[in-house]
Amino acid sequence: MERNLTNARARFAAPLALLSLLALALGGCSGSVPQAPLPPPRPSGQSALMGSTFAGKNTCNPKNHDRPFTIEWDGTDVSSFESRASTDVVFVHYEGCNLQVIDTCTSDSVRGSFGSYMPADWTSGAVEKIDIENEGELYAKLPLAIGSLGGRVSAGEQFHMEYFVAGTRRATRPYVYRGEIDKVPGCRGVTHAVYAYNLGAFALASVSKADRQTQVLGSGQQASSLAHAEKRAGELASCSAPSAREAGTCQAPIRLSLREIQDGDNPDAVAAVAPETPDALNLAGKLQASTDREREAQEHASAAQAKLIAGDGRGCLRELDTRDRLDPRPSLLSTNPKGSFASTRGACLMLSGQCDAGKAVMRKYLDAATGGGVTEQALDNQVGAYCRGADAQPRDRVLRAMTVLTDTAHKADKAACLAAYGTLKQLGPGLKPDDPNSQLHDVWRRAYSDAPRCLARADSCASAWSVAKEAAALVAAHNGPNLGDVSIRNDFVGGTRELCLGKAEGPMTPREELLRSTAELALSRQAPPAPATCQGLYATGRAVVFASPAGDKADQPLQSAADHLREAAVECFTKAADCTSAWHAHDELSRWRSPTARDESIRDSFRGSCQYKPQGALPPRQQVLLVKKRLRFDDSTDAPACRALRKEQKALLAQLPDDPADRDLAQVRDDLDRDAATCLVRANDCAGAQEAFRTERRAREEQKARLDAARGRRPRAPETDTDLDRSFHSFFNRCAP
Repeated sequence: MERNLTNARARFAAPLALLSLLALALGGCSGSVPQAPLPPPRPSGQSALMGSTFAGKNTCNPKNHDRPFTIEWDGTDVSSFESRASTDVVFVHYEGCNLQVIDTCTSDSVRGSFGSYMPADWTSGAVEKIDIENEGELYAKLPLAIGSLGGRVSAGEQFHMEYFVAGTRRATRPYVYRGEIDKVPGCRGVTHAVYAYNLGAFALASVSKADRQTQVLGSGQQASSLAHAEKRAGELASCSAPSAREAGTCQAPIRLSLREIQDGDNPDAVAAVAPETPDALNLAGKLQASTDREREAQEHASAAQAKLIAGDGRGCLRELDTRDRLDPRPSLLSTNPKGSFASTRGACLMLSGQCDAGKAVMRKYLDAATGGGVTEQALDNQVGAYCRGADAQPRDRVLRAMTVLTDTAHKADKAACLAAYGTLKQLGPGLKPDDPNSQLHDVWRRAYSDAPRCLARADSCASAWSVAKEAAALVAAHNGPNLGDVSIRNDFVGGTRELCLGKAEGPMTPREELLRSTAELALSRQAPPAPATCQGLYATGRAVVFASPAGDKADQPLQSAADHLREAAVECFTKAADCTSAWHAHDELSRWRSPTARDESIRDSFRGSCQYKPQGALPPRQQVLLVKKRLRFDDSTDAPACRALRKEQKALLAQLPDDPADRDLAQVRDDLDRDAATCLVRANDCAGAQEAFRTERRAREEQKARLDAARGRRPRAPETDTDLDRSFHSFFNRCAP
């Protein structure tokens, strides 16, 4: 090649020298021959040799190069082109070796009035190569690069370019007419319309002959050569991936197909205002066909949504592609991030196994929908809902696993729940959440709470309980709290609720059985349960408690568990309106807990709505304590009820021995005067209260006098009515005169 170029220079050197001498000679003859006008300036880097040849004079003729590459465009140029191409056909001024996009040539009130671009026609593609060894090859292959590369090529530098065409977008109309655009002021200077453009990626580098032997910029075989690329668009290595059609890294506009603006008016526009001629009827037919296609397109959009819901990502994409071909209006294309179908496309891509491509589409859609305010949380929700496939990143797989565990809209599957939990265990340690508010911030607590619930929904309570215990250990192992067995059981029952209530959960230790009974009793009280439900749960826990030594102070966890069992059982029986069982559970567990506790203290500690209600056939001693409590505290009693309780109490005390050593009964007898008066005062019967106080105090004094006489003691003088009234008013000042 160098030898041919040298020979060419030699052939043209002599004629050029003679022409130069002739020009000097003629210039010396004053006015004999008019001076020729100066030739137009040549593009930068164009040599005198090439400029003097026929090929050189026509290298920058747009008629010879109507499919130029866009390697001279920077990021701003590409962004401007893509923005305009998303809604309208793009117009350019193409003259010489210069091409300029005229982005003002549009009707902003009616987008696409000069046409728009249909969805891309995708191809399998392959890496193509271009070598530039001299100026002739530069002019022939990359004419728009003459300004930046011409001088370097003429100086002997060589270039190598590789590109990949992934698809082509074509305009919805073949030509634009001068009569249309001349009406728009922003269209001045337009020479061509971009009828189509290729999508893909390219890389251009300066190389030596030695490099040429091994260099493959885009295939990845010589990855280091990518670092030397001086110009590039997109990423060549990504174009061979299955998601190349959707990935933004292989959708750069790399080559244009230009068509000159046609003279005259648009034939369809003329036909639209013509009378009913064959042309006008033909136009009406076109409009009708367009309407039918748009209706059919909407049907395919609905089908795409149905297939998305059914989990058919590939089928969904096919429906969207068909919809786009039928109705290529830019604002409705599923490939348009601002379009109404973009989110569906992003979801279907992820569902079909193209997670990275789907995320890119979904992010653009969310950015457009929120004005750039999209949050990672919003994107994570979409990834978790739809991401499938082997190309999913670890973070995406974890998000998907979390969604599986919390999906209540579908029937849970045991295998799917266990697989999702396994994903969290496998990938969780490698996650580094970049946002404290991210779902990934506390992956182990999510596994602890969500995995057992998923398995419970799958009717696998044994696996659910096993996973709950294992996940609790994982929480502690990853800088979380060390959850105790009480918390684990309470969390499990609270999370699975009625799903595992009463169902088999695999082998358990006695303590686990006790804690389960307690937690499920607490759960049952939240809604009116059947007495049998409370009885069965209480019996299980009670058996564990009474299998241990009563009041064993050394087993503090068991003591605490017994207390919780007592409280939960009382509340469950109370909700079931079984006050007899509620008191029985309270009484026997209180006595197991404190064998020496007094009857009155046990009765006083029995609380809740059952504390004043009938509690079955109680022994007289227990009934006396119940009546005492009612006289003193039961706000529901009126005056007749108070008198009835007082009468019942006296009858019960008459059945029991008057033993001063029996502290509980002695206290009941001593307090009867005040208890009877307290009940009547609370019922607003001060006169009756005062009379009851006098009567019971005198009766108690007479009883003490008889006991003193029997013991040989000197009887005390009885209190006068004045003394008794003074005592009454000191206790009940609200009844003072």
